[in-house]
Amino acid sequence: MGSNIFCAGFAQLSDGRILVAGGNAGAALDGTVQTRIFDWRTETWTRGKDMAAPRWYPSVAQTANGEEVIIGGGPATAEVYQTNGAIRALTSFTKAGGRLYPFLGSRPDTQLGLFGPYTTGYTINTAGNGAITATITRDAIHRDYGSFATYDIGKSLVAGGGSVTEGGAASVPTKTGTVISSGAGPTATVAATGSMSAGRRQFNATLLADGSVLATGGMTSAASSDLVDLDHPMTAAERWDPATGAWTVLASASRIRQYHSTASLLPDGRVMTGGGGICGICMTAGYLEKNVEYFTPPYLYKKDGSGELAARPVIGTAPASIGIGATVTVSTAQAASIKKVALAGLSDVTHSVNQGQRYVPVALHHGRHHADRDRPAQRRRGPARLLPAVRHCRRRCAVGRQDRAGGQGSQPADEPGQHDGQPLHRHAVVRDRHQDLRAELHLQRQQGAGADPAAG
Repeated sequence: MGSNIFCAGFAQLSDGRILVAGGNAGAALDGTVQTRIFDWRTETWTRGKDMAAPRWYPSVAQTANGEEVIIGGGPATAEVYQTNGAIRALTSFTKAGGRLYPFLGSRPDTQLGLFGPYTTGYTINTAGNGAITATITRDAIHRDYGSFATYDIGKSLVAGGGSVTEGGAASVPTKTGTVISSGAGPTATVAATGSMSAGRRQFNATLLADGSVLATGGMTSAASSDLVDLDHPMTAAERWDPATGAWTVLASASRIRQYHSTASLLPDGRVMTGGGGICGICMTAGYLEKNVEYFTPPYLYKKDGSGELAARPVIGTAPASIGIGATVTVSTAQAASIKKVALAGLSDVTHSVNQGQRYVPVALHHGRHHADRDRPAQRRRGPARLLPAVRHCRRRCAVGRQDRAGGQGSQPADEPGQHDGQPLHRHAVVRDRHQDLRAELHLQRQQGAGADPAAG
């Protein structure tokens, strides 16, 4: 490629390709101005437009109109990768320019939320030159190398990170968590939630198929290093329940996952954790994990304590793409027992930060019996590539094929498991020949970059 994309920022474009922004220019750890596009269909790289300034450790997040906002990594001024490939500066947003991946999330009102790791958060209108429309104080902890997950529309969990005095111990990451909620107004609300069993940093918070959040890996001390501490690893997984705000300790991994480790939800409902290492102190400590492990969440097991895997609902057929405002049919022989349907975004994870994962519950209509989750017809970001998550009445989960969201006109179907997409807001229906199982998601595409977020 002609450049080093080590510690760059990246995110999926609307058609499923990957935008990579910045990277490492050399031993001095200077950033690069280059952007690159990876096309998964042809496995080829293409050079994009250059950014105005070099970046190393930036975050990239997609907005409702399909643009990608690039924040951090050195320069103070944010930039936007437009849908036509051009890059413009957000001259009115000059915050969070440090070399630390910001926590970003698209809001229901189409604006962008920045809620970590810094204590101050912002609501950003990314149209034109940009504008800060609200400012919040999340909490008093600088949560560097903490993690977050957007577990519902407009709701994100921020947990762990930092180096504080807590529980009588100094220089430890916090075990606390905070929920950031955004709605109709530009100012997000902040609420404390349950704490993990121990503080973590350098861990991953991964959205599960049932809408809960899994914490894996990390270190429980920041006294000797910000990046790696093999004497203080955290190997036990913990699950956060959004209904109760409580964490539950689950099974432990056999390998240590700290700096440069990763974790992602798989299409079969499990979580893949892997990697770790590649840094100066990593080499000194002998930390290099060239392997992966798989975590099987409790929802995939029978509830009788036998330890056997449960029978799972199976998505029989599904369309390769979904048009905006279209009705979609998905067949399943287990329609009568299914209690929940949702859409889960695919991961864009690096350095404990995952901008791509998000969970969109959809209204469910099952035959003559209806369990509705109504959503207002607001313009907000729809997943570009999706995993339909279907849950049994006994909390057994199945996560299906990847689907393409959006798209204009008639397009050929992709091969199963190879679907790209566009941002959308849509209506979806799941049914089989015996029972109707209907899931509705009413969303609309943002009409251009200059759309007024207040218009809903």
